[in-house]
Formats: sequence, structure tokens, C-alpha cells
Amino acid sequence: MLHESELTAWYIRLNLNDRARMVIDQIRSSEPTRRVRGGRSNVSGLYPSRKMGMSIQFESHRVELAAIYEMEHDPSTLEFYDQPPPMMLDYNSANGRRLAVRHTIGRVGGKVLAGEPKTAKSKRSIALDPATVAVLRRHRIAQLEERLAWGGLYRDQDLVFAREDGAPINPEYVGRALRRIAGKAGVRPVRTHDLRHGWATAALEAGVHPKVVSDRLGHSKVSVTLDVYSHVAQAVEEEAARLVASKLLGAPVAAPPVTSP
Repeated sequence: MLHESELTAWYIRLNLNDRARMVIDQIRSSEPTRRVRGGRSNVSGLYPSRKMGMSIQFESHRVELAAIYEMEHDPSTLEFYDQPPPMMLDYNSANGRRLAVRHTIGRVGGKVLAGEPKTAKSKRSIALDPATVAVLRRHRIAQLEERLAWGGLYRDQDLVFAREDGAPINPEYVGRALRRIAGKAGVRPVRTHDLRHGWATAALEAGVHPKVVSDRLGHSKVSVTLDVYSHVAQAVEEEAARLVASKLLGAPVAAPPVTSP
């Protein structure tokens, strides 16, 4: 963990304004936003971090623990914190087909505050598919109508997802909304982070190159993505072996039959 003199020097080197410094200071001095719990498939626990001089919670031994271990031993990661806030997206595309991840948002000291992503790779631009673009354009029109209705009281921060008055949405509300939607659909409740893992798994199973998946997830290295999703990578590798064999042999090689558990 950085000493105060090191932190001040880092602020000066990056030319951070007072608001950015305030957000970082609040995050550094705050308790974790939530206490983690394990489940049937996830093992939770505490990682004794020498870099941070404290124990860091992890909710998944397959995902969060791997990320903590990477940050612990990555020289470019100066500090990392327990249960960091989820990301906030905003509009930043001339053609309307990309989203830029430029900030994070979380509840700190009872307030919803925006800050900088925790690593350089987290700050990225993401391409969108046509169906998602169409949905977001309709959503944007609805936001503009809300802005007109609120007039001068609208708190415009150019956010993709905001309250009807333009203010940031409390991340805890998003989690409650997801659980409510899952309940109505009759499926297992999911966390916001589970949507990220679901996308990554689907992308790898669809044959998307791991480097592309890694960049979209904001991982520092492709190896992190392959380690976290090793169970998916194995199935993709088996399919790759079958496809290459089909090409070399000049005849299709059938996939192995699916066996019942």
C-alpha cells in the first residue's frame, strides 16, 4: 500500500484534479461495500495481501481469487481494494456503435460517487452488436424525453444508465432489480458480475478469439482470461482439434457424442 508521500507524488504525476483525488481518498479510507458469501459452486474466503497490508475478501475461488493473485504480483498495480465498485458506462462514440468505459461508480460513505477504473486496461472502448445498438438508441430517446420533462433540474452526466433525473443509479439497486427480474422469469438469481461471466463463457464457446474476449473484459493479459475460463477453453480446444483434423484429412470429423451425466 502506498505511503502518503508516494500517493501525493502519483497524484501530481497524473495531474489529477481535486475531485478525482477526493474520490480516491474516500475509497482508500472506506470499508468494503459488501460482505461476501460463498455458495454451492463458489468458495469464498480471505486473501492475506502483503501489498495492501490487509486481508482481501474473495467471493469466488475461480474468478475473484485469481484476479486478486494477479494484482498482488503485478508491479503495475499499485493498490487494489476489497469489493471494488462496478463500472459505469457513458456515451462516447461518434458512430453510436461503441461504448467507452471511462469511470467506475459505487457507494462510498453513503453516497454514490464516480471514480476512475482500477487499471489502465479497465478503461477501454467496447464494440456493440446491432441489436444492442437498437435497444440503446430507443433508451437514449426515452432519456432525452425525461431530460425535457425535468428541464433545468435534470442532472446531465451523459450516462447510459441513470435515474430519471440524470443522477447515477445506486449499484445496489441494480442488484435488487436483477434478482427481481430473475424471480419473475423463474430462473436462478444472478449478480451483476454473473452477466459478465455469462458473456465471456458464451463468447469463448462461440469461437471468439481469447485475445478479443480478454480485451473486452479488461483483463491485463490473455493468460488471465484462459486461466479463469479454463473449463470453457478446454472445450474450445477440443473443437479446434476436430476442425483442423477435418481440414487436414479432407473429410469432416464428427464431434464426439454427448453423454448423459
